[in-house]
Amino acid sequence: MTDKQPRTLADMTSEELEQCRGIWCDLSIEAWIVVSAYYSEQYKQTLVVLLDPVDGELLEGVPATAVTPRFDLPRAWTPDGTPVVADPEEYTADGRSRVNFEGIEKVAFPPGTRVRRWVSDWEEIE
Repeated sequence: MTDKQPRTLADMTSEELEQCRGIWCDLSIEAWIVVSAYYSEQYKQTLVVLLDPVDGELLEGVPATAVTPRFDLPRAWTPDGTPVVADPEEYTADGRSRVNFEGIEKVAFPPGTRVRRWVSDWEEIE
């Protein structure tokens, strides 16, 4: 990345956009994951495909000017699509709701549900 971190994906070069696959980003008040970015001749701008991490919904054709990268969060996957090196952590859900980093309450798993999540190290951005 450049010395000055971009404010939106539209501020990035094509090489930087390639490296953004798998990073978290903000679109409005919700957190998404960047799947890909491409230039649209029809709309004369860069468009982005995003993944909703909650329900797996793909959102296609989002203007890059509306997407803010979240370099302060660890990657969901590497730019080439391989998994981030992480360790599994298992626990039993207690049924309480959780508040995500945007302050939005998300419905938790029912009490007693066995849950596995992957915990990774933070990635340093230069």
